[in-house]
Amino acid sequence: MSISLNVSSDNKIATISIIGRFDFSLHNEFRKSYKDV
Repeated sequence: MSISLNVSSDNKIATISIIGRFDFSLHNEFRKSYKDV
């Protein structure tokens, strides 16, 4: 699984993309992807 975060140039929209199967063991990695947005 990979996680990517894209934020719009005006910082109003954040899009989180997940490729692969979401496994709950990766919950912390998922939370880190949007924590500082």
